[in-house]
Parts: sequence; structure tokens; C-alpha cells
Amino acid sequence: MPPLPVNESAPAPRQQEAPSTIPPLNRLRALARNVFVQAWRAKVWLMVVVYAIIVLLITQLAPTPVTGPEDKVKLAISVCIGTMTIFATLLAVFLAGTHLPWDIENKTIFMVLTKPVSRVKLLGGRLLGFCLTVAVVLGLMAPVGWGVVHLAQWQASRAGGKLVLKTKRAVYSTDWKPVTEGEEVPRKPTPEGLTWIAGGDLNLEARFRFPEADPEKLAVEGKIKGECAFLISTGALGVDTMHAQLIVTNPRNGKQHRQMIRLLTETPAEFSFPADLFQAGDTIQVSVSRQRLLDEGTSPEEAETLQAVARNCSFAVRSDKNLYLLKPAQPFIWNYGKALFAIGLASALMCGVAAMASTFLSGAVSVIFAFFVYFCGNVVEMIVDVAAALGKPTAGLFIWEPIVQSQTVQSPPLVQAVNTVVRNVLTGLTVVLPDFRRFSMTEQLLRSFDVSFATLGRALLDMGVYGTCAFLIAWACIRRREAEKI
Repeated sequence: MPPLPVNESAPAPRQQEAPSTIPPLNRLRALARNVFVQAWRAKVWLMVVVYAIIVLLITQLAPTPVTGPEDKVKLAISVCIGTMTIFATLLAVFLAGTHLPWDIENKTIFMVLTKPVSRVKLLGGRLLGFCLTVAVVLGLMAPVGWGVVHLAQWQASRAGGKLVLKTKRAVYSTDWKPVTEGEEVPRKPTPEGLTWIAGGDLNLEARFRFPEADPEKLAVEGKIKGECAFLISTGALGVDTMHAQLIVTNPRNGKQHRQMIRLLTETPAEFSFPADLFQAGDTIQVSVSRQRLLDEGTSPEEAETLQAVARNCSFAVRSDKNLYLLKPAQPFIWNYGKALFAIGLASALMCGVAAMASTFLSGAVSVIFAFFVYFCGNVVEMIVDVAAALGKPTAGLFIWEPIVQSQTVQSPPLVQAVNTVVRNVLTGLTVVLPDFRRFSMTEQLLRSFDVSFATLGRALLDMGVYGTCAFLIAWACIRRREAEKI
């Protein structure tokens, strides 16, 4: 049989490509490094220079508060942490929200897709690059903020101010009870959750218990220190301060330590007592009342006047955290580092939100969407309050009419229906959107309180849950787009 003719113009059979031997982690590392190099060539490091100029100008040109030079240190902390948060959020949103649309517009993504890189790895590598870029910029801004805050503390110390850059570690009581003449009485909280130690009964006091306390872990130079803060009401006196009596008791042996303290409304008042008053395992009992400690030389007329003033004074207890003992303070750098870590978590989450939006929206719209999510996530409490107000039958039409809570006339059915829809939408937003207030540690830094690892754990959990959801949505959107439309 003659051989079959060979068609030389026919294409040769296509050989299958050999599988790639590059480890997946190396691919992710290469993609992340590529994003970081592009961002660095775009001079994102200039944000550090702008940050340094802004915080220096604000902290040095701001006048010294009349309340004390140490408040200027608190201003420096607030400015440095707040500006750092703003810059990190701006960088995360604009970098992650515009990178993929820019690649599509400039056709550079086709070169990446011709390589053995899945779209999941492409998206994951980009996200790692975004987070790496934000982390490096935050790492460069951190020493600048640290230096500005310490400069403010040095200036405040020269002006006679107190040390602010410390970290208080509080030990809270297990419970508290209103007590009169040694007998516990039921609490009568208001709708706001306040229990007032009020009325003409000067024997009424608030008693806080610290069971199984360890003086060795609390003592500093032979003393145990603590603080208390209450809401003050002085009735017709028209002042926001009152004198109170604080009694520390050891129920085991009956030893007591008495001290008179001055309470300013919602301002921590310091107290201390000897550490040898207790032993390990003893219960520390701290009572606060409106009784005045009278000197031995106080005349009966002066005593009667002081007691009359005390009868007009009241203070409110909100929870067990109104009075606490203090462990030895830690360096400020621990709290500062925890605050930076929380900012990094929030920025990483914003990278995921912006990158998710960029898979189905244009660059400009992705940026707007990400900022909308960030804004709503910072006003969750306000959204909850508005939704609760709209649930009342007397509320006016949302936006077009003011919400009137004091009127007794019910709104028309149409208005109530519209308010119900809006309320459901707002309630859904509070459930779906992340609460970015959990990533803000500014209040703890300003109050010099330790940022607990439980707080950081909740922030990390939120970032993990919402970040994973954003990544899955982005992956579902990007895998359905054809290569020529990506």
C-alpha cells in the first residue's frame, strides 16, 4: 500500500506544557513583591514626609491647654495616632481600589495571566502586596509619631506637667453593692444604667469587692494604688465636684484605712492604702460615701454646714469598672505598639474591601464604595440610634421630617411604612458592615490604660471574618470574568 501524502502546510500537533515547578508560595511572594515595587516607584514613601510635617506643625503650634501642660501630650497622642490612621486608610483604599482597574486599562494583566498563575493566587498575591506596602509605610510613620509624642512629654515635664506616657493596668472589682449601715440594699438603676447614691441618707455608700487579691502583684513601694470615677450631681449647689470618704477594709481582720478624696464628675480620682493591710488571698473591700471626714477641731456649726452640703451631693455608679486597683505601670511603648497593630488590622481590612470592589467596579467607584464602608463602620452606634428612633410610631418621615420623640400623635401609616423600610435597611447595615471603632485604641492611650489582648483578639477576629468574606466575594467575581474582559 503506498504511503499517504503528507500535508506539509498542516500545523504540527501541539505539545502539552510541562507543569510548573514553581512553589505556590514563591508565586505569591513574586506577585506581592511586584505590587510593592510598583507602589514604591510611585513614591508612596512621601506620605511619611507629609505625615511628619503635619504632626510637627500641629503639636508645636498648638497652644498649651489651660487645664495643664500634660494635656498637650494627650493632644500629641491623638494627632499622631489619628493622622496615622487617616494616612493608612487613604493608602489602603487608593492602592487596592485602583490597582486592578489600572492593570486592566494598561493591559498589563494579560502578561500575568499567560503564566501558570490562577486567579486566586493573583488576587491573594495582590492583597499581600497591598498589606505589605501599608505595613512598611506604617512602620516608617511609627518612629516619627513616637518621637513627636516624647517631644511633647519632654516639653510638658519642663513646664511642670505630670507623666502621661505610661500604661495603667487595672484590676476591676467582681461586683459592687449599695450598702446602708452595713446592710446591702437593692440597686435602682435608671434607664441609662446609672445607680445613684443619693438622698439625705449619709450612711448610703457604694461598696466594691476584690476577692483573693494578691498584694505582691499590686504593691508599688509598699502601697496599693487605685482610681475611681463617678458622675457627680450637687443639685442646687451648681458645681461638679464633691468630697467623699473612701474606706478600705479587710473583712478577715477588720483592719481599715480611711481617706478623703475629691471627686470631679467622670474624672479619675486617685487613692492609695498600705499594702500590709492585706495578705495573699484576702478580700479587699472599698467603700465610697458622701460623708465628710471632720477634723477634731471642727466646730458643731461647721460640722452641720458640711453635713448639709453632703446631703445635696450625689454620685452615680454605672458598673464595676467605676472603681479599680492598679498594677505596676508598664512602658508606653507596649500600648503604642498595640495601637499600631490595630491600625494595621483596619488597613488590611480596607485593602480587602477596596480590592473586592475593584473586581466589579471601576477604580473611582471602588474608592468611593470603600470610603462609604469605612464611614458607616465608624458611625455604627449612630446608625443604631437612628434605627431605634425610626421604630417608634410617633417618628416623622425619615430625612424629610424631623424625628419627634415627645409627641403623642402617631404618624400616618405611609410614614410608618417608609420608616420601617429605612429602619430595616439601617439594621442590615449594622449587621453586614464591620465596626471600625473596635480598631481604634486612641481612647485607651489617652487614658493611659492598657490595651488588653482580648480587645486586640476581637479586632483580629473581625478582620479575619470580614477580610475572608471580602476575599471570597472578590474571588467569585474575578473567576467569572473572561480574560479579554478582565
